[in-house]
Amino acid sequence: MIGRLLTLVLFVLVTARSGAQQFGAFPPSTRWQQIDSDTAKVIFDAKVSPQAQRIAAILHRMMQEDRASLGGAVRKIHVLLHPNTTEANGYVAMGPFRSEYYLIPPSNLFASGATPWNEDLAVHEYRHVQQFSNFNKGLSKVAGFLFGQQGQALFNALAVPNWFWEGDAVHSETALTVQGRGRSPYFFNGFRALWQDGRDYNWMKLRNGSLKDYVPNHYQLGYLLTNYGYLQQGQGFWGKVTDDAVRFRSPFYPFQKAIKRASGKDFKTFRSEALEFYKDASAIKQTAGVRKETVTDFLFPKIIGQDSVLYLKTAYNKLPAFYLKDKKGEHRIRQRSISSEDWLAYSHGVMAYTAYAVHPRWGLTDYSDIYLL
Repeated sequence: MIGRLLTLVLFVLVTARSGAQQFGAFPPSTRWQQIDSDTAKVIFDAKVSPQAQRIAAILHRMMQEDRASLGGAVRKIHVLLHPNTTEANGYVAMGPFRSEYYLIPPSNLFASGATPWNEDLAVHEYRHVQQFSNFNKGLSKVAGFLFGQQGQALFNALAVPNWFWEGDAVHSETALTVQGRGRSPYFFNGFRALWQDGRDYNWMKLRNGSLKDYVPNHYQLGYLLTNYGYLQQGQGFWGKVTDDAVRFRSPFYPFQKAIKRASGKDFKTFRSEALEFYKDASAIKQTAGVRKETVTDFLFPKIIGQDSVLYLKTAYNKLPAFYLKDKKGEHRIRQRSISSEDWLAYSHGVMAYTAYAVHPRWGLTDYSDIYLL
């Protein structure tokens, strides 16, 4: 009796957060249209019809002509275009199998390059579609059969590291567009800075990042390794590696073991040679001494008067804030509101910047509010 009473009390007192669908993302005034082909169903608001037509054409062309390197499997994808958000992003996901593009381009042209944003998204994200389509093999396919699309996604993630997913997609951008990040000097600034400063991080730090030191992200690392594989081993190399890995021919470290079988080199040797290859190609000379300091950025300085500078300061150990520096030292003006952009402007005693704001009713509509100080 006491046991039943305790069970009842615990059942009443224990709480858990329930997860459910989110509604109210788009206003009812949205005029939905679609372009349906054997490659993709592109779903969009009528006001972005030109971008949608271009995206649909690129996806169909890629399906027809860019299928050899990872395999010939093709799965039709549903693509949803978001025109009402200031976030520049895109993704492909399983369960259900879909892709979503956020059409507003990033403001940093050095990072995004000269390719139109909607075209860059189409090429990059469709590479992920090709990856998922060709990674449905072996044990990953069994997981998909037993647990649905999310089962395949889980086993694909266990077999193939995120640096390959994104590095291979950046390689597609570079090979199939007029620019792509692989042709942008800005994209390699992080590694060049490390090499110039004499920082030789171990693999785990390069792979997982750091909250203390600056480490290039998995897009940059992944492109270097992926492109090196294509250059040294041929266009079919990564298709062999991923086919081996997603089948889990080796239950532990399937991707690293697959690289060894396909190239004849263990993964440690492969990655070391890849990074050394790009380091030598960059012709960077190491500066004297390695500085020990917190990663800090001083962004968009504005000259004020004869001896003052206004700037945005961000650091790994501090929230972004605006500062004024003069002969007396550095003075904190105020903390920046939540923002996806680092730009600021100053004129006639007034500073302006943008902050992120979400529509109170429609969850996939957001804005850049202009703040004046």
